[in-house]
Amino acid sequence: MLPLIAWKNIWRSKRRSLIMITAIMLGLWGGLFAVGLFTGMYDTIVNSSIDRDLTHLQVHAKGFREERLITMSLPEPDSLCAVIRSIPGVQAVSARSVIDGMGSSPS
Repeated sequence: MLPLIAWKNIWRSKRRSLIMITAIMLGLWGGLFAVGLFTGMYDTIVNSSIDRDLTHLQVHAKGFREERLITMSLPEPDSLCAVIRSIPGVQAVSARSVIDGMGSSPS
């Protein structure tokens, strides 16, 4: 009985009910669109950071992450790259130099 009375009350003012239903639908659609957009942006940022900056795996000399000195290089990097390439499942290997620096000028 109560649902029947509620249903009749909803459609007593059709214009108000249609406006509210439309507003709710637009709000839900906007929320779902925003969540999808932000999730896609987040995934893109994470994937581009891994592909361009971080990589999936990095090999450093012991203590390099704390000190970041240019003298802390790996001995025989070409042979190390060859060993890593021989591991099954490795798609690509690249040797990179990471150097922190500071520029200054008299002006």
